[in-house]
Amino acid sequence: RRTLRSEERELVYAKSAPDVQLGLPEARAKEWSNYMKFKTVKILPQEEALRLIKDWVEALPMQWIEIDKNKHLKTESNTETYVPKFRSRLVARGDLEKAQNRTDSPTADVDVIALICSFASSSCLVLKSKDVTNAYFQSEPLTRLLMLRQPPGGVPDDNVKETDFFLARVPIYGTRDAGRGFWKRLRGLLADTCGLKENFVFEAFYTYARDNKVLIMVATHVDDILMAYFDEVAHIIDLMGRELEFGSEEEYDFRFCGKEFFQKSETFEITVKCKATTVKLKEIEMPPRRCANREAACSRTEIEDLQSVVGSLSWIARSCRPAISYRVSALQSVQRKATVGDLMEANAVVRYTRDSADDGMVFKPGLDWDNLVLGSVTDAGHAGEVEYISETEELEPFRSQGGMFIILASKELIDGEDVFFHLISYQSATLRRVCRSTVQAETYQIQKGVEHADRLRAAIADCHDRVDRRNWEATAAAFMHLVWLTDCESARAALSRPVLGKITDKRLAIELSALRQSLWRCPGDLVGRPSLAASRPEVTTDSVRWIDTDIMIVDPMTENEDPAKMLEAVNTNRWNLAQPIESLAKKRLKQRQRSESKQDKKGTKVDVVGDGDHDNADGTAQNADTT
Repeated sequence: RRTLRSEERELVYAKSAPDVQLGLPEARAKEWSNYMKFKTVKILPQEEALRLIKDWVEALPMQWIEIDKNKHLKTESNTETYVPKFRSRLVARGDLEKAQNRTDSPTADVDVIALICSFASSSCLVLKSKDVTNAYFQSEPLTRLLMLRQPPGGVPDDNVKETDFFLARVPIYGTRDAGRGFWKRLRGLLADTCGLKENFVFEAFYTYARDNKVLIMVATHVDDILMAYFDEVAHIIDLMGRELEFGSEEEYDFRFCGKEFFQKSETFEITVKCKATTVKLKEIEMPPRRCANREAACSRTEIEDLQSVVGSLSWIARSCRPAISYRVSALQSVQRKATVGDLMEANAVVRYTRDSADDGMVFKPGLDWDNLVLGSVTDAGHAGEVEYISETEELEPFRSQGGMFIILASKELIDGEDVFFHLISYQSATLRRVCRSTVQAETYQIQKGVEHADRLRAAIADCHDRVDRRNWEATAAAFMHLVWLTDCESARAALSRPVLGKITDKRLAIELSALRQSLWRCPGDLVGRPSLAASRPEVTTDSVRWIDTDIMIVDPMTENEDPAKMLEAVNTNRWNLAQPIESLAKKRLKQRQRSESKQDKKGTKVDVVGDGDHDNADGTAQNADTT
């Protein structure tokens, strides 16, 4: 309800315009007819209801919640032609509920939505969405007694007296456990009746495979369903319609969970956007004189405004806008100790996001979903961020920023140059631990990316029925190869060499040792044993690959730089890993200058070694396994 109020979508009958008041009774009558159609409540006389209440049966008041579903379409230019679509919902005051019931109801993860888009476009399938009509009314029956008092003004039914009460038969909108009741019904339908398998890793994600080939993918978010499937198994999907009443099925152009999905009927290419939400972003109001002092502390009201804007931006960034992830993350770090400069930065991010509202995530056909490679692309910016410490209410400096892409890609990702990929997951976040060096920050971020990718790999392997849930890590790793991509040569070298030298930083040594167990693992093994092998095995479940900083597409996730390179890769689904000639020439020049500088200092000739990436403060190349 707070969301409805913030978006100015909730209508209050007494305060509404006359034309709105004329339209709401029809919406209320439709809602009450649904109550009767699904036998949601039993009407009880006052005497019988009071007797049950006296026996400690909880009674909750009801109220009308009313909105205009077309509010997001209304603009300043179409005020005269705009047609509202009113919806009334009769809900219980769950905020007054005293009963302690389990209330969680899982919904599909953002990564699951990206997986289904990748599966649909790669398999040339139509992406479809449908919603369950009056979902909570089709939930599992209540196992407890719940009494309901009529809302102010009653209900539009001449057969109901003003003094009558309602006894709920199924979960009612507004009660705390209503969502869980419907989720259990829908989960049972998909898993038991339709024969789909609930994913081992992600909740609210269901698949069906035959001979290790995925044929159906379904994700649920409360009463909304996103799915893609082959025609040969359409009869399985049809089983849902026999058990639940659905609204109209949408395809090619629809909204799901606040995002817009567009699919080209000719090529099956899918684009995901948040345009409708993005164009509504508003800047924080600031008088011109307030901008004169960027270092001035913000007032409480300004901080609340900033938190509201950052909250909206973070949802958009997480949904389909990786290009703004770093700037939003930086604002989240300072919002409780913000200055006027932070307000100005927030307004700049709002303007950029609005101006590029058509940006999003693109899924072009071209991946073979039966022959995939997973990629973890990570980068880190060293000691350039701050973190708010609640105990001291101050911002502590020298935090590092980590960026991550998890991609599904073609086999060229292993050792080729021209890679075709789909972006499945991404993140820009501050590393909580202070890192003493660039290589430490890079290693921590590699570990973070690998762990995220391991989880996603297990989910995809389970979709193909290739996971032994008692030994999931080893079986998932054997199913799909994972490539770690980094622009830190020191970290790559330390992970790949046969013997990891003595490292004075114990935490860094632990991270490197853990990563090496995965990197040296053979298919079928739980962990690798670097200490027992003279060299890294020929065939492993994971591999690490160095790429040039100039082609690192995750750079804009670690610092405020132009995201053009990243956006081009995400929009075209292509990424060339070849080291640019200009970059190579630049590195050679840097190495020559370093060599001449050392020669001038020592008076002796020094050989040029290393790639020049991630140098120490003294100008020498970093080495992760030196004392």
